[in-house]
Amino acid sequence: MKTLKGEKRRFARIKLPCQITITTSKILTYGYTEDISVGGIRVATYKKLTNHSLVNLEIYAVKNDPIICKGKVVWAERKKVPYNNGSLFNVGIKFWQIKKEDREAIKSLIECIDT
Repeated sequence: MKTLKGEKRRFARIKLPCQITITTSKILTYGYTEDISVGGIRVATYKKLTNHSLVNLEIYAVKNDPIICKGKVVWAERKKVPYNNGSLFNVGIKFWQIKKEDREAIKSLIECIDT
């Protein structure tokens, strides 16, 4: 499993830029995945999401059809960038409800890229 020095991760993760749609009862936002694992994703988005909120996800480019699942926001932090008035948000989302075949598609992709 590839991890950064000093990190203790439960699942292997890979950098994989995929388009993602995130919806809550109040927000519809688009972003791109920074990295992905079978346990969750890190997303770059223009809107800050509230910790512990449940979100609906549509993740594109992992397989032919989008992965549609639910997730729980576990952290969000501002990231300085030279556009969008200087701010973007990195958001960590844990998969909450995901189909077994979608989790397996992510796992297969990680194993293929990680080797």
